[in-house]
Amino acid sequence: MYKKEVIFLSERLIKAFEGFDGVTAAFSTRLGGVSEGVFASLNPGIFSADSKENIEKNLSLICDELGVTRESLVFNHQVHGADVTDVTSVKMCPDIRDADCFVTALSDVTLTCITADCVPILFFDPVRKVIATAHAGWRGTVKGSQKAALDAMLGYGSNTSDILVEIGPCISAAAYEVSEDVASQFDPSAVITTYEKPHIDLRRANADILIACGIKPENIKISDLCTFEKEDMFFSHRRTGLPRGTQMAFISLR
Repeated sequence: MYKKEVIFLSERLIKAFEGFDGVTAAFSTRLGGVSEGVFASLNPGIFSADSKENIEKNLSLICDELGVTRESLVFNHQVHGADVTDVTSVKMCPDIRDADCFVTALSDVTLTCITADCVPILFFDPVRKVIATAHAGWRGTVKGSQKAALDAMLGYGSNTSDILVEIGPCISAAAYEVSEDVASQFDPSAVITTYEKPHIDLRRANADILIACGIKPENIKISDLCTFEKEDMFFSHRRTGLPRGTQMAFISLR
């Protein structure tokens, strides 16, 4: 488990799984788009209050840069749970389900994960050619969205020893103050008590759960970019509330 080197494809996208063939993956920033005001500027958030025209233009910019088609994108309506959408056909791409994880072995599908402080987790099995995503806010982390995505990959025949994980930009422990009730639901190793109120390290919490499930620590990369602190680079729900834009993570097999 180690910090992910920040490799920008452009101001819009941070590359994931650098050096690995067979996968295209990235985490978006808020830079280089067409949206204005509180949505400025790269807002791909299809559930946001931004204009549909601007959202589609932003998605087009991202797709062009990644080399995927807009039609290949598949979205969940994320509900802070642990349900998994198993994408078994490209015909499912236009459909939107209430779920927080994706899994697929199809090469013509691009999985997404929408965040604005929560943890975006991307999974890649280069042996079995399986990919997955998990959206993990504090509720999703506690409910096991990361484990649900991993279990779905194991259902495709993946082995935990082969699976690579990238934890993308999210709110840092320093910025994530929570109530005592929320903190009590986490393993003490993820709770920081040196502040006046408890803080949660969502990155560590999710990484530790995945390691306990059998993922090799050396196969987990963690971004140290904080969505709350880097206002110029990321949208943050904790910082601004609604309305606002979102980041989006993308992964597709090649």
